[in-house]
Amino acid sequence: MIATPNWSLLSMPECISPIIITGPYTSGKGVLASLLDSHEIFAIPMWHDMLISTFFDFTNYYQKHNTTLKWLDNDDRIIQLRKFLSNVDYPTLEQFALQKKIVFPISAENYEIFEFNFDYYCHTKEFFESVYKLLPEEITTRNLFNLFTQSFINNFKDLSQKNYKYFVSVIEPGFYNFKELISQFPDIKIIYINRDWLIPLCSRYFYHNFNPFCVFEDNRIHDIIRVEKEAPFYQKKYPENFKIIEFNNLINNTTTTMQEIIKFISFQWNDIYSQPTFLTKTIKSKQLISEIIDTKDNTKIPAKTIKKLESEYKRKKSIIMTIENNKYEIKLEKHIQCLKNSLKIKTCFKEVCSILFYLFAIFISKIKREGAND
Repeated sequence: MIATPNWSLLSMPECISPIIITGPYTSGKGVLASLLDSHEIFAIPMWHDMLISTFFDFTNYYQKHNTTLKWLDNDDRIIQLRKFLSNVDYPTLEQFALQKKIVFPISAENYEIFEFNFDYYCHTKEFFESVYKLLPEEITTRNLFNLFTQSFINNFKDLSQKNYKYFVSVIEPGFYNFKELISQFPDIKIIYINRDWLIPLCSRYFYHNFNPFCVFEDNRIHDIIRVEKEAPFYQKKYPENFKIIEFNNLINNTTTTMQEIIKFISFQWNDIYSQPTFLTKTIKSKQLISEIIDTKDNTKIPAKTIKKLESEYKRKKSIIMTIENNKYEIKLEKHIQCLKNSLKIKTCFKEVCSILFYLFAIFISKIKREGAND
């Protein structure tokens, strides 16, 4: 049973629920976040975070070391949690807070800059002091998430006066184990946006004078292709928690698609969900939901280069799928071996029982004979 702390510094409503918007590069995660942002029940930090995954990993690490080695005191706890957060882009939050601005990309050539009125140092102090005062058994993924989200909302000028029900994380796939997330957060909603991401991403590289083939040097490509394959499985197995939407539908049929998403979240539809905002500020660019940009037809990448990129992508995808299939076959072989071992044990157990029963019958028969002789 998960322990619920007596929040010493924060008054934490337990009803706040996580929503994860995920998908490959340039898949429209920011577009969907901006459409949800227009409604006051969604708190959206608008920076790519891996918080839930980090809190899950830290909780496993902490509980393992705290129960076996008994060396983690409260100071060690905070030191280790800081290390975990420093590995997942958490320091960029401090950068945005110091600059008091954040960039929202519209396309490869277009972006808007918004105010970022966040008291990072007050939030950090509040959050870590709250974690420090938790009992060891209260260090859970859910409790850390609740503490962080409430502290974040309290210290964000544009968010602090509203009553939020959901905290939205925006991130590329591969940083989450969806099965574990759903087990930790039965109320979680995961929205995967499907898009042919190759040309849009290469367009951004090309526009900023990078070689577009650098895309294939990114290690996260493996995770993106893997999750692309796994997404239909999760939607089928966890229909209440996992939903796939198409990027083209989000742009070309915004209202209909958003109605489906709001229904999936189990909330009431409002026309405001068709008006994109960023941290409650209206996004001026009409390009965001009016047209699909950075496609093969309107990119500035030469046609010959596009063909080479597509060919390289097929080659890369084939290699990755082979690796994933081999992993699956290895897991399957291990599972089959475990079943065989289990059957052997059961068979041996039956044989031992039969022998024992036979010996017991002989023993009883011998006693009866001895009794008859007497």
